[in-house]
Amino acid sequence: IQKQIGYKLKTLLKPTLGEAVKCLSPHFVKSTTILFSPGCSSFDEFANFEERGNFFKKRLRQYYDED
Repeated sequence: IQKQIGYKLKTLLKPTLGEAVKCLSPHFVKSTTILFSPGCSSFDEFANFEERGNFFKKRLRQYYDED
């Protein structure tokens, strides 16, 4: 995906979802909706989509609670 759109949009490549969320966390605003839309499965890091989604929500809550 990065190779296809990287020349049109700024992209960041992170090895884990946790690192990606951490990198983006300074941009999180409590009143803003954050859309999590994975482009493919991530069985290398999570057992299924529910585990991945729950991890994402948990990490967001951590960063929101730090405010």
